[in-house]
Formats: sequence, structure tokens, C-alpha cells
Amino acid sequence: MNIYYLNPPLTVRSITADLGWMNFNTYCSEYNWIEPIIDWDKYQTIEQVVDEVITSNPRVLCISTYVWNHLLCFEVASRVKLINPNIIVIMGGPHQGYNSTFFDQHPYIDYCCFATAHGELFLKSALEQIDRFGKITDPTKVPFLISREYESTENKIKFEWNTDSAIENNIAYLSNVMATAKNKNLSSVFNYETTRGCPYSCVFCEWGGGTSSKVSQKPLSVVLKDIEICGMLGFTELGIIDANFGILDRDVKVLQHVVDVKKDFNSPKEFVMYGIAKSKVEKRERILDLLFENKLSEYFFMALQTFDEQVVKDANRTDITFAENFALASKYRTKYGIKAKVELILGLPGYTLDIFYKEMDLFQKFDGWFWPRNIFTLLPNTEANTKLYRSLNKLETAIVGTMDNEEQDITYSSKNILNKFRSSVEIVIGARSFSKEDWKQMYFMNRAQKILGPLVPANKLPSVYLRAQYDKIKTKEWYTPIEQYLDDIVSGLMYNKDISMIGDFTIEEIVEQHAKNI
Repeated sequence: MNIYYLNPPLTVRSITADLGWMNFNTYCSEYNWIEPIIDWDKYQTIEQVVDEVITSNPRVLCISTYVWNHLLCFEVASRVKLINPNIIVIMGGPHQGYNSTFFDQHPYIDYCCFATAHGELFLKSALEQIDRFGKITDPTKVPFLISREYESTENKIKFEWNTDSAIENNIAYLSNVMATAKNKNLSSVFNYETTRGCPYSCVFCEWGGGTSSKVSQKPLSVVLKDIEICGMLGFTELGIIDANFGILDRDVKVLQHVVDVKKDFNSPKEFVMYGIAKSKVEKRERILDLLFENKLSEYFFMALQTFDEQVVKDANRTDITFAENFALASKYRTKYGIKAKVELILGLPGYTLDIFYKEMDLFQKFDGWFWPRNIFTLLPNTEANTKLYRSLNKLETAIVGTMDNEEQDITYSSKNILNKFRSSVEIVIGARSFSKEDWKQMYFMNRAQKILGPLVPANKLPSVYLRAQYDKIKTKEWYTPIEQYLDDIVSGLMYNKDISMIGDFTIEEIVEQHAKNI
């Protein structure tokens, strides 16, 4: 049985190995998993992608939906189903938005895997029945299943790893990924998981493998072998996508192995942690000391979410204290010259204009002006997206297009299909603690601070100085089109547009042009 797996990446500025496809190809190896698209820059039209799927003659099309790709996945699936209604379409991934009318809105989808569940366990049972009977005949035996007629009550099962390596079993595919990256002179990215699950339950998070769930460990022998393969193949970047890397005592051994592999193969050149342990300073220090001593990272990542303790508490965010985070940042700046990357969220309930400007003092302290705050986005399968949470916190939202490029970087542009089919997300533009007008001011200054922040005099507090700067800016003639643009965002008129852009320019570019005359 042929299976096509569609999981469009975020960007074509690097070539990323698809860990999901490798996992499924290993866990359900009795089927023919057609190699997924590696070079997305080749695809300029939706017809080209659809043709790629159809000519592969799949019995099943699996789509994996994320913030950046769900509209493209839906469009491909709907056209494939129109051409060949016999192809079974299965939807997985975290960005699903399932509700009682889901299958009426998306009639081309036959089955869904619960958004934060384990796709391997679901597919093992689902594909067995599809292969034998052409459809799922006994839904009670398929964990995490959602269909038009049935919704499984099993959505929390601890994942048990087997001893098969999805990396070792897919060397040929990984070699093709590396060859593509080298031919295009791009970075090659190897995202990898050593655990699944997350014991925490932040209201804004929908971590793959489940939030508020037990952590399951991949066998250490497999992890060490896979990291060595990554180095031998020459990948530029190794990204650990665990929710809390460093939470286990063995993680020091894992990172030490990364260090040793880099010395042997000069790869990976960069190590990225997408989630570091949220408790116990000692555990975090053991990881970070190894990281910075061996030049595997250029910054200390502080995921604070906000500078206000009550707002953090309301979001069910668990982490080391602010004081401990600041002490670590100071330690690594002094010892290794490492800058701190401060991650904050703009728009959590309880957030205010005063908190927003007070956070600017933090950006100045750690010279972190380049990294602005993330916009509070309602991901489909989170507590924040429930009716109760929305009501209690008086959330006002708008649908906006996702950004064309990460970090609002417009130096790279492409005409490929990823940029043509920009997805949309729901952002919070008002809450019990701030108005839409407050949000507009915060959104503008969150971007403008990248230009204005470094210009704040050393004897001035940014929280005071930049607030006064905004009062001047809003009276300027050049701010008028920006005001209209902000009105368009909160009115929902930017639902299919890149909100980092005002016409052909970013806020940063416009502010930079006028900064000397503010």
C-alpha cells in the first residue's frame, strides 16, 4: 500500500529532514512510504504539488498540519480527493481546529488523529484496517481517532519507544536531504526528539506528544547512535525538539555526545534546543555550561513570557524564578560573552501598557532589542482557545496572515508555493487588562523598538524614554498610514496578508527612515 506524507516546511531558506516521515516509515514499515518533497523551491503552483501526489499513486494521503502550512495542506487534499475520491485522506499535526462541523467544512478528510497524540500508535491500527478493508471498520481499536461517526476517548497514552532507529532506517533519505542542501548551498537541519511528553500545562501551548503528560524516554543507545549519524552525514544544525531538554540526568551525557561528535566530524555546527527544562537551576546549568564551553550556541534563551509574575501564574507557566534566570544570564554574559535572548509574549490576559514598557528595561539590560515579543496566538488545541478561557478573560481576536519570513526578515523572498499559500492564525488584540487601542500601540512599539531601543541614551530608562517617543511619533504625518494599517489588523482586514508588511516596507524600515527626526 502506497502512502504519501505531506508536511510542508516553514521555510526554504534551509533544508530540513522530515522526522515525522522517518518515524512513520520505521514504525509502519510494512507499507511503502513515498519519499516526501525535499526541495520545495521547485514547486511554484498548487497543481505541481497535486500532480506530485497523484502520480505517486497513493492509497492514503497523510497531511500534517501546523501554523504555517494548514491552508496549503487543505488545498492539496481537497484537490487530490476531487481527482481521485478513492484516496483516503488522514489528517494529523497540532493545527487542526476540530469541532462539531469540522467534517462538513472539510469533506475531503476521512479521518483525523487527535492533535497532540502519537501518530505512530494511531497509524499502526488505522492503516492495518484500511489496508485490509479499504476503510476503518472498527474505530474502537484505533486510539486517538476522530471521524464523522466516531470520536475516541483515548487521547492520553504514554508513548513507548521501540529499539528501532528511525534515523538508521532512513539513511538513503537523509543522504538525499544532504545532497539537496549542498547543491543549493543551504544549511541542512536535523530536528530530533529524545523524549516525548511535557509535565506542564501552559495555557498557550499544544506541544506535540501532549502537554500535562508523562515524559517517555527514547532508549539512550538509540539517541547516541542517531546523533553520531547526524554528524557523519554532515548536518549543519541539530535541533532537539523535546519540550524540556535537560530535565533528565542523562541529558548531560546526550549533549556531551553532541560535543564529541562535533569534534570528530565538524558537525553539527549549531545545536538548538526548542524547549529547555523549566525547573531546577542546577540541571539547566549543567546543560548550558556544556553548550557555551563548546560554542554550540550564541545566546542564552530566557523564555519568560512576561515580566509580570501574576500574568505568568495565570498562564500556568512553570519555570525557574526571574531572579534565577537573570543570574544565569549575567553569569554566561560574563563568562562566555553570551547574549540573552528574551522570549516574551505580547497580549496575555493581565498584560498592560505599563508592563509592556517596563519590559523594555529588560531588553536594554540584556541588549536584546533584536528579538521582539511574540504575539499571543490562539492555537486550536490549547486551554486558551476554549470558550471558558475566552469568556473569563474577555478576549478579542482577529484573523491575520502568517509572516512570509521568520524574524520579519524580508531580505529573502521566493515565489514558491509555501509563500503563495500563506496560512492564517487567530491573534489576541484585546483582553480584560488592555484595549484594542493599547494593543495597537504595543504592537507598533514592539517592532519599532528594534530600531529605537539601541538609540536610548545610557542615562535613560527605556520604559520612560520610549513611551515618550511614541507620544511624539503618533503626531507625525508619516505615522498616518501606520495607524490605518493597525486599524486594518484589529478589524480583521489582514486575514490573508503578511502582517509584518505595510505595503512594500516593514515598520522597522519606516521607523529607521524617520528615527533622526522624532
